[in-house]
Amino acid sequence: MSKLVCNVCKISGGVKCPKCPPLGCTPGTARDVIMSSALEAYGHQSKEQPDWFRENADLLPAVAAKRSARLKVTVRNSRSAHRELQAAKRTVQCLTRFAVSLCWENLSTRMQQCADCGDLRGLYSGIREAIGPIAKKVSPLLAADGALLVDTSAQLER
Repeated sequence: MSKLVCNVCKISGGVKCPKCPPLGCTPGTARDVIMSSALEAYGHQSKEQPDWFRENADLLPAVAAKRSARLKVTVRNSRSAHRELQAAKRTVQCLTRFAVSLCWENLSTRMQQCADCGDLRGLYSGIREAIGPIAKKVSPLLAADGALLVDTSAQLER
């Protein structure tokens, strides 16, 4: 965090850090310095892939083939390119369905083994994995006249 603040101070021209010399920045380099400092300070959060996708590495070549077929269609709009894209889509869909099916089969087998041996913690963790994350939602409270109660004291009095 201190490095991010230091770099922003250097860009703005007002040097607050005695150990950091000022930078002569143009708007493009200022953006680059801010982005690189923020990435260094906070890190980068990548998209989380589903478990079935991470476990099956054989999907990646099929997805790459589908991307290249789609690129061919955009570059060269012909019937053969469209047929190639449809075949690639069909292959990816088939492999994806098989991977998801295999993942669910492994999960159900693991849950059944936990239930057979009496491991309730493993059984409930499997159920939580199958159900997925639970969304925390709050339903609005209404007063007797139908108005929405926003104040917590009014909600408690109700």
